[in-house]
Amino acid sequence: MRAFLLAIFILLLISCAPVPDISPPTGTVPSPAAFYPSQAVTIQQTQDAPGSAVQVFIRRVERSGKEAQAEVCFISPDPGDWTIGSVHFLIGEAEMPFAGSTLTDLEPLGAALQRCELLTFLVPPEMEVSSAILQVDHLQLEPGLEELCTLYLPKLRPRLEAQGIQADCLQTAEGWKVRILSHPPQLSPEQAEALIYDPANFAVSGPWRLTLQFQP
Repeated sequence: MRAFLLAIFILLLISCAPVPDISPPTGTVPSPAAFYPSQAVTIQQTQDAPGSAVQVFIRRVERSGKEAQAEVCFISPDPGDWTIGSVHFLIGEAEMPFAGSTLTDLEPLGAALQRCELLTFLVPPEMEVSSAILQVDHLQLEPGLEELCTLYLPKLRPRLEAQGIQADCLQTAEGWKVRILSHPPQLSPEQAEALIYDPANFAVSGPWRLTLQFQP
């Protein structure tokens, strides 16, 4: 009987003991992005490609979080849909991975266009960056048939004729069509037409190197 009463007394003591507060602490917990670096950037120097009439320049650059972004603009050589070809973002000897581009601006400038693209590169948040080089290797174009026939084939004709190829375009109800009128005997009509679509015919070579200074 005495043991039974003792057990009841112990249970009453346990039930009356205060319960510890295990709820999470209140307040704002910083997101991981709050610990990532953010740097302003100034363009220290621009070097245009020797012999190229195309101007390439940077409108703005910033580093935030895991990314560095550069809005790169150029004035196209004609009204065609030119884009930035291969591009590199170099910090010292290390090249940062290219993550993609987005068109931000397209303005007519007489017989040409000013095109701007926002280029994104992945930069490790822990990397200290004081300077970098952004290099554009070339501009490129993938013309449609109408663009090829009306704008570029007349320009390519002297080069093609020097290779023994004569070509023109025919506009049909289905659209434009390239015709090979004559070609060297060692080439088939398909091989001769493939020379018209050679990417080298639709590229403006650089490189354009832009030196950047990152503010601490």
